[in-house]
Amino acid sequence: MPERAGWRAWLGVIAVGLATFCVVTTEMLPVGLFVPITAALDVSVGMGGFMLFVPAILAALFAPLVVIGAKGADRRVILCGLLALLVCANAASAWAPSMAWFLAARVLVGFCIGGIWAIAGGLAGRLAGGCLLYTSPSP
Repeated sequence: MPERAGWRAWLGVIAVGLATFCVVTTEMLPVGLFVPITAALDVSVGMGGFMLFVPAILAALFAPLVVIGAKGADRRVILCGLLALLVCANAASAWAPSMAWFLAARVLVGFCIGGIWAIAGGLAGRLAGGCLLYTSPSP
């Protein structure tokens, strides 16, 4: 008979699911709003492409660094910290008065994206336990 997980196990899985939802939304929303964002910031479409390029490259660079830096630390705390930083970075992006401020906020977004993908990948199954390993979200 399979073991049953308690509600605390599901809270961890829900937190990982929320974090991955926020990351995907943060990555894809600027794609859908690309033209209005470039118009609001008064930059060309070519220059606006940096708002997609910068976080993507930085996420790839920061992901291994976050994993190395997280060695021995509680990954749940790191995930919650990265999620809080992602919220702040998104708020800074929304209120950015210029392209320079917007790109600075997107640097933080890139760090959070890389960190969350690196941490969340294996965390959901471990949080949920053996019985939920295949039903927990896997990014």
